[in-house]
Amino acid sequence: WYDPPASNGCTKCLVNDLDLIVRNLDSSERFYSNGNSKRDSVNNLERIRISNTSFGDRYRVIVSSSMLGPGYSEQKFSLVVTGCFQSGDGDETSPPVSSEVYELVTTYSANRKQAGNMFAVKAKTEGVEVTSFAIHTQVSGRKVKLQIYTLNSSGGTNGNEDFLNDSTQWTMVTPSAGVEVDAMGFGSPTIIPVGSFVPVPIAKGVVQSFYITFVDEPEMLYKAVDNDFPTGSTYVEDDNIEITTGVGKGTNFGRNWQSRQMNGSVLYTVTTRGTTLKTTAKPSQSPTRSPTDRPTPSPTNIPTGRPISTPSVPTLPLFMELETTYSANRKQAGNMFDVFAKKTVDISSFKIHTLLTDTLPISIYTRDGSWENYDKDPSQWQLVATINAECKGYGEPTIVSSPLLTPTRITKGSTKAFYLTFEVPEMLYHYSTEHVTGTVFSEDSSLQILTGVGKAGLFGATYPTRQMNGALVYYVV
Repeated sequence: WYDPPASNGCTKCLVNDLDLIVRNLDSSERFYSNGNSKRDSVNNLERIRISNTSFGDRYRVIVSSSMLGPGYSEQKFSLVVTGCFQSGDGDETSPPVSSEVYELVTTYSANRKQAGNMFAVKAKTEGVEVTSFAIHTQVSGRKVKLQIYTLNSSGGTNGNEDFLNDSTQWTMVTPSAGVEVDAMGFGSPTIIPVGSFVPVPIAKGVVQSFYITFVDEPEMLYKAVDNDFPTGSTYVEDDNIEITTGVGKGTNFGRNWQSRQMNGSVLYTVTTRGTTLKTTAKPSQSPTRSPTDRPTPSPTNIPTGRPISTPSVPTLPLFMELETTYSANRKQAGNMFDVFAKKTVDISSFKIHTLLTDTLPISIYTRDGSWENYDKDPSQWQLVATINAECKGYGEPTIVSSPLLTPTRITKGSTKAFYLTFEVPEMLYHYSTEHVTGTVFSEDSSLQILTGVGKAGLFGATYPTRQMNGALVYYVV
């Protein structure tokens, strides 16, 4: 293709980056251009040569864009294919082709979250192609950006492979900026629409690993299954595929958490020649409380009327969020407050409120018992973490979450104090004589959040009756 001119002095700067990939539909082997083991991001002339082919081998030739530069919505290209082959489309001697659509649900019971999840899919029959996914997130009412990768080689995830943290061993099948999807919130599937990426074929007996991740926020819900389903074990299966337990992932190939089961489903097709595939009969492990009428999107070229299983809602909402308020009339560097547990819970992250829209460090401290009489004594507090928060500005929750922020447990019937503070006086909170320090401001069936105090500096001056703005994100143990 003819690439538009790049900026002066740039020697390796494609403006519109296209990729040529060939996939063997029978073995799932992938061929990359110009002798590379991954996509070519340098050249605008790409060639693939395949030797040692056999009669009956089936290949798919794919041209896709990993990047279109500013101001460009398309890029024209030329494609030449030579060799001893014929197209399967329109071949009168080819046996009839039948394509069926399926969905295999894992679970929507969640007790952990981070940016992403790696897991594997094994094909038990011929003609399997993964076309889409559904995920689970607490975010609702807005669009989120997701990236999807596939492992360059076949193989599953057992928890200690080099490729877990090595992005060069993966190929991103979505656009580099991610695909935008409508987040549907807790208990509902967030669908990655069919057509968001080129379908991924998996040959019979082959295991293919996938990595689905939020681009810039740790909002992927999943389930810690630990000894019940260790990493690499089969979690759910039907007649056509198996989904194995994988690992939770921090942002951008970050930290790994073992035995974390992807929440959601795998949508796939099975194409057969000359036969009609049986419908799946083996039930999934997804908890089903009652029938649901939520429709599941499917490709428009599939005849209507074919039943597709629908993800069920969780029977028990383990992953919760308790909000205080986002009404603010005061600000300082930080806020101290007490939390009382009606049930044993782990506090996994926080949401705060600030006028800022920059990235700022925020420190989280905790101690057993109340903050009272210890508001100026740092020796009585434990520093949980200092992390960089992407501040979202007034009226929007700023998420305080990171792989460095390990969950803080509060046992049933006990109180634990928290102290969240910036280095600058930019934490918003609310002052009201109706909720004095030490009274319950917000509660649910698991927690109570008590009105606390504002704090200047680091363990500096104390301002009574200041209600933390934001929320606690937690799960019931």
